[in-house]
Amino acid sequence: MTAGPFTWEYYDACLAAVRASGYRAIGFSEVGDGSRLPVEPFVLLRHDIDYDPEFAGILASREAKQAVRATYFFQGDSRFYELFSPGVVAIVRGILDEGHWLGLHFDANGIDDDATILRQVDSVAEGLEARFQRPIDAVSFHMPTYRPIGHLRLGRGRVNAYGPVFFRTIEYVSDSNQDFRGKDLLAMLQSGAPRRLQILIHPFWWRQEYSPLVTKMEALAARLGLSLGQLLTAEQRAVIGRS
Repeated sequence: MTAGPFTWEYYDACLAAVRASGYRAIGFSEVGDGSRLPVEPFVLLRHDIDYDPEFAGILASREAKQAVRATYFFQGDSRFYELFSPGVVAIVRGILDEGHWLGLHFDANGIDDDATILRQVDSVAEGLEARFQRPIDAVSFHMPTYRPIGHLRLGRGRVNAYGPVFFRTIEYVSDSNQDFRGKDLLAMLQSGAPRRLQILIHPFWWRQEYSPLVTKMEALAARLGLSLGQLLTAEQRAVIGRS
């Protein structure tokens, strides 16, 4: 019997189901503005790296073993990790060497002007491209419910991962705050029913053995020298309250 969600064993089963059901794992550049979607069933597997890149490296290796490619979106100014520190650079390079794509995870909250967002996205993306010698084809926005960003058309041909096509014509599944919102990811993949699927997985929530969100956030708070109350978002408090 396969272990439950948020364990590496369950994730391995999901990757196996991607292959068994005939999905092709693609990058965001193949979708673009959505005017010419691939005909065959596909999966856009995406990772937003919010907290600890170490877990991203673990999932990337598991994906590579099953020949499934994903896009890893890193923040250039995270409060939880320094992207250009030697340890994190080594993790990112390892992920790219395993054949995965590099994306930018950008926090637009607090920026009122769209033009400013677009300029800053270009600047940060160009910095990542120069450092890692890989193109940034797509940008995912951090906590997009706080600031509308779906309408933004990014420069230099980059894809906005929250553009309308990714929600109107492509099925969307997310594990945000360790909550699939009633969806069974493994069953969906095994059925092969959604022919077009975007899956957002945050590697920080996935471990060898299951533990609740609050346990992981308590450990993170302790590592950062913060109280749990200083760290939790309103959505995370809601998830904890329901558990």
